[in-house]
Amino acid sequence: MSEQDIQRKIIAWLRKYRCHATKYIAGAYGTSGEPDVFASVKCFGDDPPIALYIEVKTATGRLSLIQKYKIAEMESQGHWVCVARSVEDVQVFLAGKGIFLGD
Repeated sequence: MSEQDIQRKIIAWLRKYRCHATKYIAGAYGTSGEPDVFASVKCFGDDPPIALYIEVKTATGRLSLIQKYKIAEMESQGHWVCVARSVEDVQVFLAGKGIFLGD
């Protein structure tokens, strides 16, 4: 499965549970190393949504040095960053934070 296919599945799954999720486009207007997907996850009653950044990789994909740096930098600032190869990876990441989306 391609990285784009995995991104689409993750975004569709998040949107199914009323999360705002979008593909983050780097390149000409963005910064190299930024995660692929940004999601705003509403999870605890009246609390504001939580920002989640998702770096998507294929089964054999590896993080570049700039991606490793960006992820470490974002996590050190308190952001949630998940490296995912599937929807299930995102589910496991969120469950580890006490957030359970789904049936």
